[in-house]
Amino acid sequence: MRRDPRSFLWDIQQSAHASQGFIADKTFEDYEQNRILRSAVERELPIIGEATNRLRHLDEHLASQITNHQRIISLRNIIAHRYDDVRNDLIWATIKNNLPTLLIEVTDLLEQR
Repeated sequence: MRRDPRSFLWDIQQSAHASQGFIADKTFEDYEQNRILRSAVERELPIIGEATNRLRHLDEHLASQITNHQRIISLRNIIAHRYDDVRNDLIWATIKNNLPTLLIEVTDLLEQR
């Protein structure tokens, strides 16, 4: 059975909200020193990447409306397959700088459908 593209947008939205919530009152130093916090964030980011990848295969036009959708998928692959290349500063910057835009875009796409 073919999955509704909105379900992938919803998964992206939920994982992005969760990631932001995890670090809401934290500093980068808190993040760097707390393995449980890093693990929680590093669980949600691959979900975002995998949902984006599945969305791309299902509806490439819809996925292309997400800024840097290919980079999102690439980050998922790094976390999943090259764990030793994961840099805390880049993960932190991604959550702080890119997730707000992603949330706006995904929310807009969900409201359009």
